Amino acid sequence: HELAVRYNDKSPLENMHCAKLFEICTQEGADVLGWLEPADYKEARKTCIAAILHTDMVNHFQMVKDISLVYELVGSARDRQRENPEEEFDEEYKNAVLLNADNRLLYIELFMHLA
Repeated sequence: HELAVRYNDKSPLENMHCAKLFEICTQEGADVLGWLEPADYKEARKTCIAAILHTDMVNHFQMVKDISLVYELVGSARDRQRENPEEEFDEEYKNAVLLNADNRLLYIELFMHLA
């Protein structure tokens, strides 16, 4: 297939979606990232590309492993939060789960994969 040749058989549909996204962003009135500073634009572009490429089902089982590992690593904080859902977020839970920069991209990829 033409896309497989163009993208060297590596996630051809996902690569095409990335290319189309940034092609659309070059159109007047459609550049939703255009207001960003160059460093922020670079980071946003990198995140968009990673999230879209990660929707390829070839990544599914690794994602399950990665999410399972995070789930196990935050066990005590997760359990405390689950026992008190009406309470404000537990500090350990917030730091280990919600604000952990190491897991940020993983969560973005997960939500894109689930969509």
